[in-house]
Amino acid sequence: MNMIQKIITEKQFIFHARSLTSNTGYNKNLTSSYDLSIKKDSCFSDLPFYGESHMPIINEEGGIHFATISEKYKSVTTKKGYEISFTAEGKNDQYEVIMHISKIGYANINITSVRKSRISFYGIIEPIKFKE
Repeated sequence: MNMIQKIITEKQFIFHARSLTSNTGYNKNLTSSYDLSIKKDSCFSDLPFYGESHMPIINEEGGIHFATISEKYKSVTTKKGYEISFTAEGKNDQYEVIMHISKIGYANINITSVRKSRISFYGIIEPIKFKE
């Protein structure tokens, strides 16, 4: 079992976003640290958002942020790697997340939201480094 397969099977990995594409085709390379992590049955997101908001909320912090139990978590092995899907609930929104991960750790994430337009992120996954 290689490292990528192991961290996906154990549900212990972090995705580091390197770039994003909005539903309008806007591309942006990310220079700051943005990530989404899976820790057993929980998921945590600190990702930016560029796109349209269908139902804006005054004083919303922006971005795609959640720290919750991942609902409907599903992991499937494909020819090219893995596909993981789950739903998550943030403070003011609900998200559907689909991750396509290659066998060597490159990943593409598509996030659909109730309040915001769809957005995609490209980056890498790696094991979560625990502090001792």
